[in-house]
Amino acid sequence: MRWRSSFEFVTGALSQVSRFVQSPQRVARKNPSSSTHPDEPLMNHFARRIRTSVQHELDAAREADSQGLAQIAFVHLERAHVLGQAATIEHVRVHARMFVWAARHRKAGEALGQLWRIAAAALMTGIGWLPEGNTGGADISGFRRLPIPPDLQRVLDDARRP
Repeated sequence: MRWRSSFEFVTGALSQVSRFVQSPQRVARKNPSSSTHPDEPLMNHFARRIRTSVQHELDAAREADSQGLAQIAFVHLERAHVLGQAATIEHVRVHARMFVWAARHRKAGEALGQLWRIAAAALMTGIGWLPEGNTGGADISGFRRLPIPPDLQRVLDDARRP
């Protein structure tokens, strides 16, 4: 019982974090003075361009989960991870959503794996310690490189173009 209440506490805290890290459209609606200028300090060119694609995968995950398709939802979260892992905010946001998914589906191992990944994403993304193509789930080593699906590689290439 004690573990369960701790688990619920962490789940609640991370759902607050996921509310804090919002899409640019929601932030702009709440704060019309928020900047989406190209020189915005928190997001580089790639991060701004990839955010829409990451959000598309996160929305698909939410939709699949709402239909009771938990595994398909997680596949969309993994795809969002592959797309967003080179942008710190997106990387952390995806791992937070993976944690919430794991908590909702009572996957303790996945939830614990996501906790350290959230911290690692926040600290290591900016310095480039990223295993390209890694899907971000706790069933895969956080240091393992994986092939990137061709459709996601095209999206990444487009986002990296000047």
